[in-house]
Amino acid sequence: MNPSQSHSVGNASADHLLSRRAFFGRSGGALLGGALGLNALAAPALANQLQREQKRVLMIFLNGGMSQFESWDPKPGRPTGGPFLSIPTSVPGYRISELMPQMASRINRYTAVIRSLDSQNGNHSDFTIFGGKPKQGPVRYPSLGCMVARELARPDSQVPDHVMFTNYAGENMFESAGFLGSRWNPINIVPRV
Repeated sequence: MNPSQSHSVGNASADHLLSRRAFFGRSGGALLGGALGLNALAAPALANQLQREQKRVLMIFLNGGMSQFESWDPKPGRPTGGPFLSIPTSVPGYRISELMPQMASRINRYTAVIRSLDSQNGNHSDFTIFGGKPKQGPVRYPSLGCMVARELARPDSQVPDHVMFTNYAGENMFESAGFLGSRWNPINIVPRV
């Protein structure tokens, strides 16, 4: 495959890359428009597919972004807390940072916050965060996104099972389907620089 034909990277099969290319040919601009807050998807077939009642997961990982004390788990007034106040949400008894008032009003409809993630491994590498296991030995374990894609995938869907936006090109060692197979690798969208 000619690298200039696609911005997909990773361990995907040729068939997977072809379906990715077809997807981006039809909807790449619409996805970017949606990410920028512009009008809804221009392709009606894809818009209908996205609006179907089915389970979806949007995982936001901001490398170097806000800490949990400035977003999902503020502890104002405590030595371990952040500098911001907490505000009530649409879920009774659940509070988040004052920096996210719109999310607070919608949290009952869209969000599951996991506050119990724990590990005996002090390594904070991306692979451990995304995969839950350290990168060691010959076995490549699947990442969280790839596992969710495999479990929630619909064979009749025209929408990709797993899309990832990154700011780097090259093999993505931490967001891989591992032993699940390349069918479950993410579509990696890398912006042109």
